[in-house]
This record gives sequence, C-alpha cells and structure tokens, in this order.
Amino acid sequence: MGLGIMLASAVAAGPKLVRQTKPVYPPEAKQAGVTGTVVLDAMIAPDGTVHDVKVVSGPPLLVDAGVEAVSKWVYEPVTVDGVAVAARAKVTLQFGLPANIAIEDSVGGANSLYPNNMVRPKYPPEAKAARVSGTVRLRAVVAKDGSVKTLNVVSGDAQLAEAALEAVRQWKYDPITVEGKTVEVMVDIDVNFTLSQ
Repeated sequence: MGLGIMLASAVAAGPKLVRQTKPVYPPEAKQAGVTGTVVLDAMIAPDGTVHDVKVVSGPPLLVDAGVEAVSKWVYEPVTVDGVAVAARAKVTLQFGLPANIAIEDSVGGANSLYPNNMVRPKYPPEAKAARVSGTVRLRAVVAKDGSVKTLNVVSGDAQLAEAALEAVRQWKYDPITVEGKTVEVMVDIDVNFTLSQ
C-alpha cells in the first residue's frame, strides 16, 4: 500500500542526467566474449558532477570502462527546499555482445552510506497484532554534521511508517566529503518490518 505522507520539506524527484558518456566496450573483454552487469555506486556533488565512483560488483575486465564513463556524467543538481545537496546514485551497466551496453541509474537508492549510530525501530503493537509487515522506504537528507536533517516517507504501510521515521530521525552518520568539502547528502533508506512465523 503506498503512503502519501510528506513531512517538513519536499524532496525533488531524482535528478535528470544532463550529460552521459557511454562506456567503451573494452577490446580485450569483447575478444574474450566477456559480458555481464557492472554495478557502481557514485556520489553526485551539489553541482551535479559525479565523484567517488565505487565498484559494487561486475566482471573485472568491464569495471574500469564503467567507472571511467560514469565519472564523466553530469546530473541536474539535486535540491531539497531549493538548496543543492549531494546524493548517491546506483548505476547499473549491462554489457552484452555484440557491443551492447544498457544503462540504468537510480539516485539515492544504493547506499554505501551507513549510519555509525543506528536506533532500531520498535514494531508498532497494532501493526504486529494485525500481522502487518513490509518495507518502509524513507528519503533523508544527511546534514554536514552527519545528523538526519530532513526525512520523508517515499513508500510503505502507514501503520509502520511512523515507527520507521521515529527511529531514523535519531540516526547519525559520518560526515561526507566531496573534493575536501563536507556536504549534505540525499539517501534512501529501507526499513524492513518482518514478523516471525
């Protein structure tokens, strides 16, 4: 069941890719018939440029081509309440032959950003009694000091959302830097509520 709660501030939808450099299929990978999926985690700076591209997974002969291309991408800046913030992006590159590369990216979705102080949500008694379970997706802006600055519900059951919000508001992250400057970062957080059988 979708949930339409918006809290203190509105978060803009994922930014549009303004400039995209397609990866070049490495000749040695093509010759060896190597195909596969490269998953990357990238930081989008407040100005929309891509920094700090990390490999999540992928065939070794393909990952460098993916990192090199994605490092040149430019997005429209991500804004929250009119202020540009940094965001993480998950980029999936599908390398297939003959020399075909499909691209998918999602901003805020794949996070190598983890809290260093995490409060676990309390399962709401009424949701437990009604056997309600599922995932609540939250979108947060992590302030320069690592605190959760803004927090909105993206999706999830209404009976679970408030418990997720209450816990995540207390989370603390290590400050994030881009090119030596501490920045605010937009991140999506999935809070899973499961009942034992």
